[in-house]
Amino acid sequence: MDEAPTAGPFQTALDQADEATTRLLDVGAALGTATTVDDVLDIVAGEMFTASNADGMLVSLVRGKRLELVRSRGYPPALIRSLQDLGRDESSPQGHVAAQLRPLFLSSPTAYLSAFPHLGRLVRLSEMNAWAILPLVASGRGLGAWQLSWNAERRFTDSQQALLVTLGGLCAQALERARLFQAQQAIATALQQALLPQQLPAAAGLGSAARYVAGGPSLQVGGDWYDVLPRPGRPTAIVIGDVAGHDIHAAAVMGGIRHAIRAYAMEGHGPAQVMELANQLLAADDEEPVTCCYLELDSDGGTATVVCAGHPAPLLLSRQGPPRQLPLRCSLPLGVDPAETFLESTVVLAPDDVLLLFTDGLIERGKRPLAEVLAAAGAVPSGNLETLLDAVLACLADGTATEDDVAVLAVAYRPVGGPRTPGRVRRRLDDEAQSAWQARRFVADVLGAWRLPDIADAALLAVSELVTNAIAHTVGQLELGLVREHDHLLIEVADSSDRLPAFGRAADDATSGRGMFIVDAVAAEWGVSPTSTGKTVWARLPLAQTCEVLLEQAEQDAARRPDMTITAPAPGASSRRQHR
Repeated sequence: MDEAPTAGPFQTALDQADEATTRLLDVGAALGTATTVDDVLDIVAGEMFTASNADGMLVSLVRGKRLELVRSRGYPPALIRSLQDLGRDESSPQGHVAAQLRPLFLSSPTAYLSAFPHLGRLVRLSEMNAWAILPLVASGRGLGAWQLSWNAERRFTDSQQALLVTLGGLCAQALERARLFQAQQAIATALQQALLPQQLPAAAGLGSAARYVAGGPSLQVGGDWYDVLPRPGRPTAIVIGDVAGHDIHAAAVMGGIRHAIRAYAMEGHGPAQVMELANQLLAADDEEPVTCCYLELDSDGGTATVVCAGHPAPLLLSRQGPPRQLPLRCSLPLGVDPAETFLESTVVLAPDDVLLLFTDGLIERGKRPLAEVLAAAGAVPSGNLETLLDAVLACLADGTATEDDVAVLAVAYRPVGGPRTPGRVRRRLDDEAQSAWQARRFVADVLGAWRLPDIADAALLAVSELVTNAIAHTVGQLELGLVREHDHLLIEVADSSDRLPAFGRAADDATSGRGMFIVDAVAAEWGVSPTSTGKTVWARLPLAQTCEVLLEQAEQDAARRPDMTITAPAPGASSRRQHR
């Protein structure tokens, strides 16, 4: 039987070359995943130390005019204490290599002491007999020195020296990348912190808490943001948004649009107007699209009026049922179409209800719908919103990483002085034509929440006419109020003018002038009440009758009495149909 051939010197050399190549590839792959200096040093003390077959290791990095020992293996504590702080001069092997940027191979204690005769004590303490001291050089700059040592004397072959020098070069490049990345991280983190509110402001009638989580291993900066803006005399403005992209440019766009929205909100505009102004600004600058959810929360009336511009709708967390996504009217993202009309939706809140606003990075982290995940996890409104947000992020992680950032904002409705009387809401409106349809949507949403669909048509007619009349004949902001009484719905429209409404008969072919006729037709009574700043025109609608019944009755009355007309009541008085 033939014996297996014995490997010759050439085959042995090939095997050793293959082994060295494998070690280099393994170390290079490990270093490629390192993002911090500590990560690199851990690999040097782990995979690289193993690949070198050394018995001891020291890593010293340049710190100003000194060399600081940052990692060690295989050396006694007494020696480590002696090497904690070295000068950058050439009196030590590490200092010599860091200064000359050339490797140093010492095959025996004799060779060591020949080069550094004053370090005999260190040689004895180390209990080593061969050394390789390698410069850590990147971009032509010395970062420090990497020292390997062996218990036995050894002769360093050319291939071994080449392998060690290559490993040292890989280490230095990884250190340079990690330092650059950490510097960029520090800048990005400072930028993100400057762009996001450091602390959410206190606002009467609500509590708030927020989280920002950077996505992926890239720079911790992106286009996600949130804000809470208390506004004296107006509902609190709340906003969350996301600029397309995940880089410094996205952060810059975010900073600009965030401050623009803050300015528009503080000027007193309503949600739709704020979004329209921001949209026109972005469209004019031809910037990346921005998704945004903007709302104003009226803590006195317990309503939130929301505009969603291509953004995920908030979740409502209530003690009265499982978490649910708000059914909102949606519009295009900001910056897509300068002529886009932004649609408002109004939600009626109960005390302690929580609105959870978030960017899409949150829902990308989970495999199930957000409301379903929160319901399964038992996430309910709690007094501590920070704890609630911790639970939200924890139950959605699912161990899935995402490249996108996550911003989450929780806002709790907490009426000042305890729960408010239910069935009383209000909404401020600008004296603009679009306020009429904003008022109609507000009323439709509120009556839907109050479960009063039968009176919706009549109420929408009355509100439309009252608001349109106020816009046409007064100047300044309006306030629309709805009060659910025992058997009536009270509608109030307040303005800053003391001019009383005057009504006459409109011509048959006239396109206006019939507003108060319609109000009189659908209302049980209506009137004008003076206020300290102007007046309030009000109408009281019976809950038991529908719009069709009221209009049919008014048509019958008009047919029987063609001379019927309406006159404005005296301030504080109510009006019914009056006849000449």
